[in-house]
Amino acid sequence: MDVFYANITLRGPEQLETAAHLNRCERLAFVSPEVNGHVVVYEKRMEDQDIGDMSELASELSSHFSCPALAVLVHDDAMLWYGLHDRGELMDQYNSTPGYFVPGKRELRSTGGNSEALCQAFAPEADRRAIHEVLQAPALQRGRYKPASERHAALVEALAAPRFSVGVGYMAISGGLLPVGLAPGSLMHSVFLRPPAFEPSVSMKVVTRALPVGAGLAVPGHQL
Repeated sequence: MDVFYANITLRGPEQLETAAHLNRCERLAFVSPEVNGHVVVYEKRMEDQDIGDMSELASELSSHFSCPALAVLVHDDAMLWYGLHDRGELMDQYNSTPGYFVPGKRELRSTGGNSEALCQAFAPEADRRAIHEVLQAPALQRGRYKPASERHAALVEALAAPRFSVGVGYMAISGGLLPVGLAPGSLMHSVFLRPPAFEPSVSMKVVTRALPVGAGLAVPGHQL
């Protein structure tokens, strides 16, 4: 299905302080502007889809800022994984398709997925039942995997979290793909190592549905 991405949504810190902390941690990352109390971190090493490393970063950010952190990974648009941390502690872990890598186990139902913990961390007024239904819906439909990015989008909508957390990670943004809902030049880079200036690539393979190319996307490292 060829859709791979990972990022972390934080509820609490602002864009500049998040980027500055990632700089101190020597982490290359884009950071979104704050929207309704949320920022999204698109960190380069998460492109490896190493759940252990993602969890470590989410826990560290959550602990440092004393805030909730939701690390999300979509693999081949067939699997949605997330790890929810609050003040550094792992509160919940979810896998939509635990049998994806296990021969003969494609029918396994999702594991984890605590709608109450998600709501307490990110959206106290959200509909718990709606979130539960999003998480527990079968991953297979007529023998094919339902797009995991669609499940992620539905979860984001139910939590009233930023739509621009869906569909892209660090490398896609570096290649000129601007997340839906963000203005060109609004992303901040942690500038541990300043990347070369880049122009949006219209030939780059689109990694998710209906994402516009970010004309004029800037890396405002001078803001740090």
